[in-house]
Amino acid sequence: TKMDEEGKTMLLMHKLDPVDGFVVGKPIVVTLSVFNKGSGNAYSLIVRDDNWKSDTFRVVSGANHFTLDYMNAGDQYVHKFTIVPTTETWHRIHPAQIAYVYGEDGESTIMASNT
Repeated sequence: TKMDEEGKTMLLMHKLDPVDGFVVGKPIVVTLSVFNKGSGNAYSLIVRDDNWKSDTFRVVSGANHFTLDYMNAGDQYVHKFTIVPTTETWHRIHPAQIAYVYGEDGESTIMASNT
């Protein structure tokens, strides 16, 4: 996250996934929400959720990543995709990753993850 300082970008990302466990063969909808809470714009956003390995999960709808050309100050974007567990195993949830460019001339690139 980049702190808001006079026209700076401050992106927040929230990942919503099940808290009650996984059942083999039962679809799970994963929601990734990105909010620009700063007063500056973000450009060339790339969001990836590589938490769902192909030997344990299958993506059946949507994609576990997305890109946005820009996100203006105050904007929000919600992305959903569906996975199905294929193997009964213990699985730790990891944060999705976001990369973006901020600043008028694209002078800085920052990586952040959701909490």
